Amino acid sequence: MKNAVGQIHHVLRRISRRDAIFLIALVYFASAASWSFMGLYSRNDDLGFDIEFSLQEENEILGTNVGKVRHLLEEIDLVFDSKEDLRNAWETLKALPPVERAARLRGIQVRTLMRKLPPNERINRFGREVDPYNDEDLSCVHTPMDDPTKSECYQLLSPAIQSKQAWFFAGDSQMGKIFGEIQFPYQITTSRGPQDKRCGFLSYAGLPAAKHHERKFPSFFQGPSKYGREHDGCSDVKSVGARFIESALPNKTNHFMEIMTVDHASDTAQQTPYTSSTQETAALHFANQLQFRGMTFNDSVCIMNTGLHDQKLCVGKSHEHCLIIYHRNVVTYLNLMHNVCGAMVWISTTPVRDPGNPEYPQSNAMSQDMNMAAKEIMKRFKNGFFLDTWAVGMKSEFVDNAHFTRPYYVGIAELFASLM
Repeated sequence: MKNAVGQIHHVLRRISRRDAIFLIALVYFASAASWSFMGLYSRNDDLGFDIEFSLQEENEILGTNVGKVRHLLEEIDLVFDSKEDLRNAWETLKALPPVERAARLRGIQVRTLMRKLPPNERINRFGREVDPYNDEDLSCVHTPMDDPTKSECYQLLSPAIQSKQAWFFAGDSQMGKIFGEIQFPYQITTSRGPQDKRCGFLSYAGLPAAKHHERKFPSFFQGPSKYGREHDGCSDVKSVGARFIESALPNKTNHFMEIMTVDHASDTAQQTPYTSSTQETAALHFANQLQFRGMTFNDSVCIMNTGLHDQKLCVGKSHEHCLIIYHRNVVTYLNLMHNVCGAMVWISTTPVRDPGNPEYPQSNAMSQDMNMAAKEIMKRFKNGFFLDTWAVGMKSEFVDNAHFTRPYYVGIAELFASLM
């Protein structure tokens, strides 16, 4: 451990403060995303999050210099949410290859994206936010209106996301129904999706699937929770899959919107040789879509939600335990996505019709607590918004325990279409 400390100080002494910030930002991004540095470093199978992980255990792992390490990393403007984040950054630093090799993550050319950003924005976007907490409460209560441009949510969202070129939607069947109701406001030149909605995402995205012996299987707090556990490369949700709609006309600005199934805050359904979770694969795919079209994160907005399916992982666990796991998974998920999303909009988890029915694992009390957690997490990110649809859901007509009739989805879809 002392040798590792010496190695870090040796590296930092040989580079400038500016280069050190650039280096650590890249290192941390790789650690948070769990991607490999040119095959030399890969993260542990388990996220390593242990609710009862004590300071004593941390000191045993990091050695007696844990305070010095934390101070050293925080001095160069990195903020860590947990001991696990600190440990991952520490382990990554010890195994760090030369600086120039760290500049490229497998599958995402970080340097290409960073060159398109002004210097003072590079750390903000490709490391952690230097000042991760916003003073503003960027949330609104969705109220369907005949003219959505008059709504509270339109007024809040419009300055940040109006007319963005790239719109990414990630969620379960609720998100799929919203996406399906959006009237894309541009002339469509491309519309495509996978032949197999449940199991065909990787082939649709042009990404190789991890071989069975390479796959990392879900831990007790990761999805898939049902079908995807028994079928490699398949999601629990069968009705969403993916869909890509684009307007790419000569001498016109390119616009597109795309949806991908992400039905848990952390799951192992979609894995590639470079990514070990669906969330990492989503970030990789979205980054590839932007780069292919010469765009950066500034051109994109991501619309996201998970919650209903996460509650399937709560069976047999306490309410508090489930919330802690959900919070951790959402933080990790959003830390990944904010690297490719210029703005993020989290749609609240919806109420269910029969919250006391033992046939269903979801409860409205848990969903409300998950919404409160997600709302607070979104405050960590610049242009991180929370769209509260709970009241509308409570007034909507159900077709089953979790889904509504069309008006609920149409109202949200019209809001997003007006912002496109």
